[in-house]
Amino acid sequence: LREVAEETGLTQVRIVRYLGIMDNELAANERVLTRPVQIRIAPDNTSFPFKKLFTRGVTVQFEGQQGGFTKVSYLEYDQLPNPTSIAFQIIGWVPNDAISSKKPRHFFHLNCEEETAVSWSLPADNNHIFHPFWTPLTPKPALVSPQHTWLDTCYTQIFKRSL
Repeated sequence: LREVAEETGLTQVRIVRYLGIMDNELAANERVLTRPVQIRIAPDNTSFPFKKLFTRGVTVQFEGQQGGFTKVSYLEYDQLPNPTSIAFQIIGWVPNDAISSKKPRHFFHLNCEEETAVSWSLPADNNHIFHPFWTPLTPKPALVSPQHTWLDTCYTQIFKRSL
């Protein structure tokens, strides 16, 4: 429920039921950061770090390994879901214990027990603004990538009645 509050601002939410898991949503050449970390210019904890601190959950491209470090690349675009250009790119090194090739995603049917607007805005990390909104589930809505895959994973489960 922490994630719900962070990304929607909603706090009066209860779990109706667990819908399932996507074992790994990463492609073969992708990795996910498992803790906040600075990407460094060399495979050494004393090497110069890039200024930006990357948060847990950021997806990066796997470039190789050397000793206790993994070489990664990160692209940030000017906007999502329809980027027009690359805002910046970093290629560097992170400790092996700060990265994983697995990114499981759990799905839950939730019930919001507070009155809300149809849509609203709230601040997020890195000066982003989230714009949550409610949308009917029938007909099945068209969502942006990768959210359409998440909905595909649990769509039929949403409508099953609990016994």
